[in-house]
Amino acid sequence: LDEFYTGVTQWQTHEGPVQALAFSSDGLRIASAGRDEKVYVKDVLTGELIGETESGGSVPSMAFKNTDENIVVISTDFGVGVWNIASGDIQVLEINSCDFVAFSRDDTRLIAVDNSGIEVWDSDILFRPKKKVIGHVSVVSCAAFSPDGCRIVSASRDNSVRLWDAHTGKPLETEPMRHMDSVLFLVISPNGERIASG
Repeated sequence: LDEFYTGVTQWQTHEGPVQALAFSSDGLRIASAGRDEKVYVKDVLTGELIGETESGGSVPSMAFKNTDENIVVISTDFGVGVWNIASGDIQVLEINSCDFVAFSRDDTRLIAVDNSGIEVWDSDILFRPKKKVIGHVSVVSCAAFSPDGCRIVSASRDNSVRLWDAHTGKPLETEPMRHMDSVLFLVISPNGERIASG
């Protein structure tokens, strides 16, 4: 962050609190979802509205595909859908209700996290289910692909962070990394060598 917030831009877009935010891969677009059941995409530099849609409910998570043309949105109304920003169309996926989504860097796979574990989907046109990763003993909070797409890291309310083979779904460690309390968030460094969790 250059010189710690040299310029702060504020937009009054939603009527009420914002529930989820996501940057496009080039950092030039930002998507926001609010309690007003609206999802907006804006140009970061100009504030121009690029697209908007109705979520129909709360949005706990959303993620841009790296092509930046589509956003996967979780809604308490329709479940999980792929919103094409240009056309406004939403393709509702046959994914069980989930709380968190994330793409692999190459866009070929999608993680969908729910109370029972982690589902990995092939993110082609059909969004076909590929495998289920199960190993935590409590709710999974979030998950992420490593930059090379070979590993999945997951955080859980069972006080642990676990590492999985993204292709087989098998654990890559004998013992998970333990925390003193529930683990709600994690991030992987761009080079894939470090994980921060808390």
